[in-house]
Amino acid sequence: LQHRFDADHLLTLIDEHQVSHLHLVPTQMMRLLELPKERLESFSGESLESLIHGAAACPPHVKRAMIDTVGPIVTEYYGGTEGGFIACISAEEWLERPGSVGRPLPSMEVALLDEAGEPVAQGEPGDVWFRNLMGSDFEYHNAPEKTAKAHRSGFGTLGDVGYFDADGYLYL
Repeated sequence: LQHRFDADHLLTLIDEHQVSHLHLVPTQMMRLLELPKERLESFSGESLESLIHGAAACPPHVKRAMIDTVGPIVTEYYGGTEGGFIACISAEEWLERPGSVGRPLPSMEVALLDEAGEPVAQGEPGDVWFRNLMGSDFEYHNAPEKTAKAHRSGFGTLGDVGYFDADGYLYL
C-alpha cells in the first residue's frame, strides 16, 4: 500500500512484490501513462493478472493506452456504494465497444427511464435505475429525503444517464 499515490513507485512495488491484482481509478491510470516511455518499457509487470478500474468515467484514449501497456487484463466495473457492481466489461469486449461499461451483472436488473419514469427505447438515453435481484436495498444514513429521491418501485439510482446498444451493453 502507498500512503500517497506515486505512479513510478507503484510500478516498482508491482515488480518487487509480484502483485497479481490491482484496482485503480482513471486518474491513477493517467498518471501511470504520463511516466516517461523508458520507465513504462522497463516495467516487467509479469506478475500482474488483473487490473480492475471504476469509480469514475475513464476517457477511451486512457483505457486503450492502459490495455496497450499491460495487456488485455483490464476490467471495468460500473457501480457504487449504493448498489455494488452493476455492470462489468472485459478488455476484449471493451475494444469492440469503446466507451461501454458492460452488460448488467446477472444479479442486477437495470432499467433506463425517462423523466416520467417510463422505459426508453433501446439506443435512447435515460436515467439508469437498478435493482439487486439478490435483495439488499440501500439507504443514506440519516437522510430519508435523499433515500426517497434515489428509490422508485424497488429500484435505486446513482443519478447517471445511459443507453443500451442492441447487444445489451450499457454506455453512460
